[in-house]
Amino acid sequence: MSSWLCVLLCCTALGAFAQCISVETPIGSFISNSEADSPSIGLLGIPYAKPMSKETRWKVANKEQDYRAGKIIDARQFGFRCPQMALIGGSKIPTNENCLFLNIWMPTNLLQATDTSFKLAERDLLPVMVFIHGGGFSIGSGDDPYIKSAEFNNNGAILVSFNYRLGVLGFLSLEEIEQEDPNAQNLGLLDQRLAISWIIDNIRHFGGDPNNLTLFGESAGAMSIIWHLTADETTIPEDLHILNNIKGAIIQSAPNLDSNYCHEYHQQAKDTLSVLNCDEYTGSKYLKCLREVDSSELETAIPGFFFGTRRIFWHTRREDAVFTGSPCIDNKVFNRHPRHAFENGHHDVHTNIIIGTCRDEGTLFSWLSFLFHSKLHPETLEAFIHSAFFDDDEDDDAVKIVNQYLQSHNETDASAVLSEIFNDVYFQCGNKGFADQLSSHNSANVYRYVFDHLPSSGIQTLGVYHAAELVYIFGEPVGGGLFPDSFTEEETQLSKQINKYWSNFATYGSPMGNEGNELPNWPKYDAVTKQTQLLRINTETVEDYKSEICEFWETLYPKGIPFLGTSNEMDHEAWDSYVINETGFFLLRNYKAAGAVFLFAFVTLFATCVCCCSRRSKKQKPKEE
Repeated sequence: MSSWLCVLLCCTALGAFAQCISVETPIGSFISNSEADSPSIGLLGIPYAKPMSKETRWKVANKEQDYRAGKIIDARQFGFRCPQMALIGGSKIPTNENCLFLNIWMPTNLLQATDTSFKLAERDLLPVMVFIHGGGFSIGSGDDPYIKSAEFNNNGAILVSFNYRLGVLGFLSLEEIEQEDPNAQNLGLLDQRLAISWIIDNIRHFGGDPNNLTLFGESAGAMSIIWHLTADETTIPEDLHILNNIKGAIIQSAPNLDSNYCHEYHQQAKDTLSVLNCDEYTGSKYLKCLREVDSSELETAIPGFFFGTRRIFWHTRREDAVFTGSPCIDNKVFNRHPRHAFENGHHDVHTNIIIGTCRDEGTLFSWLSFLFHSKLHPETLEAFIHSAFFDDDEDDDAVKIVNQYLQSHNETDASAVLSEIFNDVYFQCGNKGFADQLSSHNSANVYRYVFDHLPSSGIQTLGVYHAAELVYIFGEPVGGGLFPDSFTEEETQLSKQINKYWSNFATYGSPMGNEGNELPNWPKYDAVTKQTQLLRINTETVEDYKSEICEFWETLYPKGIPFLGTSNEMDHEAWDSYVINETGFFLLRNYKAAGAVFLFAFVTLFATCVCCCSRRSKKQKPKEE
């Protein structure tokens, strides 16, 4: 049967013949949906790795090579999301361990029609923008609702997103896993490298330039990019290298967290996994027991550091049985401490960089920690600070921090102060430090920004919160409570301006692009003038953004805030706040079970009331005269 007839039958069977097209490439015939007047063609759910399962759990993924001319690939729907904690109002796409898929959006004008399908037109290859989603290495996917392609495609770029293993499946540091395969460390990051490698191998078949990739990502996605830029590719075969193809990196809201060695998490991971009742086994039998556990149980039974437990300053005690769920320094390709690598120039210094933050990064995290009871007393906040930032010398750091942030605030400002500390130490000053280091060593361009626009709708009480910039970069308001559900005319223009900056950067290595555009000027960042672009309705350039407070933090912690410590500041939360918040978060994390219990209780109460009322009515029935 000819390939075009197979496509016809497939489209007809799927009930979307009127919109169904086939994109012919040397590696297969990709079936997609085409919308009238759309600037984009989306090829979704393309496997970049061989299928994953329980049997391949905690093993290095292998690249999917089974592509050939004439093979039919249904690319009309997103693939499975990687297993993760279910969120209220989250994606309806199911999760599965076989989740290593990517998505490609290409401009419609790249294609030309043939008698039975579409093929790539003869023209120059376009820059490729590869997005790495955030979510604390615990949630998210390449189909997150804010990911939109139209503006990037209109501006002449190919857009790619992908899934990678998350949480305990992607970032578990366990001695038994490393004994089985020393390469099986930071599996989520290795998935990302594999996806990028697949893109390098194949993107030219979709009109993209494999030698002009720009990585961009937010939060955990931005942290991932930092790990990739500082990777040591001398430890792996040359055919697995990716850095030479990455010409640009856009680092959006990467928290400046300390990094620990993978072996430092071994015992903590073992303690955390004890809830799965596999401790009676050792070695390969222990792993076999863990692999027999359903992935849904892994996500619900194991207390995760991100989104699973409440943490104020992102510290955890070594003895706490809580899964930290983030990359670590291994003895393979990720053997460098990212911050130290930047300091010493041990990173890809030829990559153009945009790095930046949102204005009020700390508000979202403070809100999430105290969602149900946010009234903080200054005494409580002071105790938090002493627990988190105490050191053993006579010049107590905690006292300095209290004096810096608390003396000029009254009781009603305690929650705001918490957000301000979080914002400064992890985001504003951390990113300033990264920008200083990069501009000192990079032979390429470095640019810094702060997204400074308060969205016109959505959660406005949080200010310009962590992730607020995403819908403006991708070009569409998506609502959902957190993001705005509509743009004003000015916001639409701001969104187009920012997307043009990002697309220009991918094309030319500079957000300003070629000469003659009308964009507000965005100068390079250097460690002397420290020029930062404030992205807002009236965009402007400022110097020394937050330099004074950052000098304060750099004096205290020149090497960054330690991640693993000896104390837990949550121990100092007031009892009423603790009870209310912990109860609320327990119900939120277990909303399905809690909903079933409440429904059962409501039905039982309702039935009891009906029964009692019925009996009472019978007793009070008047006697016939």
